[in-house]
Amino acid sequence: MQRALRGDLGRDEALRLLDELRRLYPDAKPDLGNLVDSAPVPRTLVDGKDYERYQADQLWQRIRVLPFEEQKREVRGYLFRSTVLFDLLRKRSREEGREDRERGVRVAKLALVSLEGHEEVFGERIHDLRALGWAWLANARRLRLDAEGAEADMARADREWSVPRAERDLAISAEIRLLESGLRTWQRRYEDALELLDESVRQSRLIGNSFLQAQALVQRASVNWFLDRLEDSIVDVRSALDIDHGDPCLEFTAAYNLAHWMARIGRAGEAARAIPSLKEFSMGSGRPFARHQVQWIEAVVKHALGEREAAESLYSQARSGFEALGELPALALVSLDLSVFYAEEHRRLRASALARKTVVILQALKLDREALAAVELLAKELEDRKLTELLLRETRRRLNKHPLIQLQ
Repeated sequence: MQRALRGDLGRDEALRLLDELRRLYPDAKPDLGNLVDSAPVPRTLVDGKDYERYQADQLWQRIRVLPFEEQKREVRGYLFRSTVLFDLLRKRSREEGREDRERGVRVAKLALVSLEGHEEVFGERIHDLRALGWAWLANARRLRLDAEGAEADMARADREWSVPRAERDLAISAEIRLLESGLRTWQRRYEDALELLDESVRQSRLIGNSFLQAQALVQRASVNWFLDRLEDSIVDVRSALDIDHGDPCLEFTAAYNLAHWMARIGRAGEAARAIPSLKEFSMGSGRPFARHQVQWIEAVVKHALGEREAAESLYSQARSGFEALGELPALALVSLDLSVFYAEEHRRLRASALARKTVVILQALKLDREALAAVELLAKELEDRKLTELLLRETRRRLNKHPLIQLQ
């Protein structure tokens, strides 16, 4: 089996071994015809890192649904000579976290567990890897809306990264800066985030890492959007879409953001052209959140184009979807959009009822003082029965560029 995995088993020898297996186990009836009768395939090496990658994947498939403490015991039982398990768990943290933010945190913790006992294996590089692991955990906590935990984990990442040593891994440097920029953006420290992203873009270009470069460009586009630098945002996100990085989820995020911005600034026709490809991805991805995102952006476009019946239906579908998923930031924004829609149509009772529900959602999000002031003003006007379309639009505008509300 070892030789077969390495591609070292020739056709003639394979036939002889199959005959021997049949002689030894005459009652077994395996379907092995395709193994030797199919056309020759290129030799594939499965030793070294490739074989460890296979082992890591098999380990993950086995432990994925186990309780967390059992997962940790299983991960500690393996001592890989490469970073394959660490890399796999970081990737899974992002993927699992898209559907369950708490699970994303647990998998990020497992990535750090996978590094335990590897000091002799990785030498000085263990500090780079630990720094990256803590940065990933900080990012997972940010997505779970755990501000204190995210900041504490990023501080741990900085301590590991600050350990004196001869040289550092440039790819890890670019990735840590990218992850830290997400936290700084969330904290509305936009200039700090831009400085980190500029360096991440520079380093990822230098090493030819197209995926990291595209990620940094998409994130920088978002920061510029928050700073009202729309043209810079459009340049960055289009540059990201031009990069062949091979990640459909990142491509979806870039295309979705561009469509969202176009729709919000009165260029709904341009946004509409992106919807078919966004729909195609969302249907094929199996991600309910993506499907409801597309319903939402399509509702905004239909609303802007005057297709009011279709817009109302799509707003309602997106709102119900986000509510079922427990995605409170998205639920708050789409609810405000629908409230504005009802106010435009002079359906004030519906607009007020939905706005009241939205205030409750927003108050649960632990917004900063500026955003909370907008929510409290909306709550007061609702209490005094003075709700207007203008107030709804202003509340929506003030929250539209809040990084917590725009969390993805």
